[in-house]
Amino acid sequence: MILTSETRSKAFVAAGLWGEDTLDAAFRRHAAERPDDLAIADGDTGPVPGAAASYSYAEANRRVEGLAAFLAGLGLKPDTVLGIHLPNVAEAQIVVLAALRAGLVIVPLPLHWTDREITRAVEQAGIRAIVTASRVERAVTGERIRDIAAEAFSIRFVLGFGDGLADGLIDLAEVMAELDALGPAPELTRRGNPADHVAMVSFSRRDGRLVAVPLTHNHLLAIGRFHAEAAGVGPGARIASAMMPAGLSGLGAGLATAIAAGAGLVALHGTGARQIAGAVRTQGAAHLVVPAPLGPILAGDLTGHGVTLSLVSPRSSADPVAPTGFADDDVVVDVATFGGITLLPVRRVGGQRPPGPWLRRRVARCPSRSGSGRG
Repeated sequence: MILTSETRSKAFVAAGLWGEDTLDAAFRRHAAERPDDLAIADGDTGPVPGAAASYSYAEANRRVEGLAAFLAGLGLKPDTVLGIHLPNVAEAQIVVLAALRAGLVIVPLPLHWTDREITRAVEQAGIRAIVTASRVERAVTGERIRDIAAEAFSIRFVLGFGDGLADGLIDLAEVMAELDALGPAPELTRRGNPADHVAMVSFSRRDGRLVAVPLTHNHLLAIGRFHAEAAGVGPGARIASAMMPAGLSGLGAGLATAIAAGAGLVALHGTGARQIAGAVRTQGAAHLVVPAPLGPILAGDLTGHGVTLSLVSPRSSADPVAPTGFADDDVVVDVATFGGITLLPVRRVGGQRPPGPWLRRRVARCPSRSGSGRG
């Protein structure tokens, strides 16, 4: 599904801002070039029982191929919409990439949303299948999503990870245990530039309503490149993220950044500062993406030890409520989400945020914000 005008797309490609790679194609290329490098890992024990994992690029790509083949075998055709209701774990990143390789469109369903909000998103985005977990800490998410799906006649399949999966869900652990029998992912023949097709639908809140925001592969990779440049993420580095995997901040500042840079992604679920700092040290991550309020708490433990912090805020990164208190030599990147519309990374200079007018000029010409049909 292409919503970007051909004229705008060609202009951005000619300027070197966009390309023809999809997110999963770039990942596959890294797997061929550096198969043994870390691609995706859980940074802690994880919130889903039995689902902690760590994969090299070769191992992860093999799982992506197999799961993409399975999704296609279920009859989920290109441009079918897949809801992702998972915490930030390694397997969630595999699901995202497999869905994209099968040509599906992913939609985040945040764990804190109510049943009514999830149902509304299902209706608005036209979701046909959902991937969830058996449990997330104490919450029995598998049964909950199964029951929501039973009331939504559009949902054809509910798939899940984790021990003790509820009846009626397709167990993806069993599917992945038979990788060799799944075969390769289907070859996609798509019109136009493959990277111009919608990869995900984010949601922004306007006047209490959920508003769908479509984002292409080019949007996500542009966000990833901008963030990697601002944070200094390079090939072979490790970037840890505590953001939701399929949401715009988690996908753009996490997985898309790692893929754009050829880096490895460490998925963190922990919300405690001490737990996050410990996992970053254990995993040897040089970059950490966290919600902005955690920045000042983590600064003393990490920035003085060579760790770059990317602080995600739902507002403009020039907003006066953004965290302060960093030293002049700390490397800090403010990541503005503008309410789920796009991501804009802005690296601080001397510990200070750049002025608002400079930020607004950058937003106006940011290609990761343009071309989706919404501005």
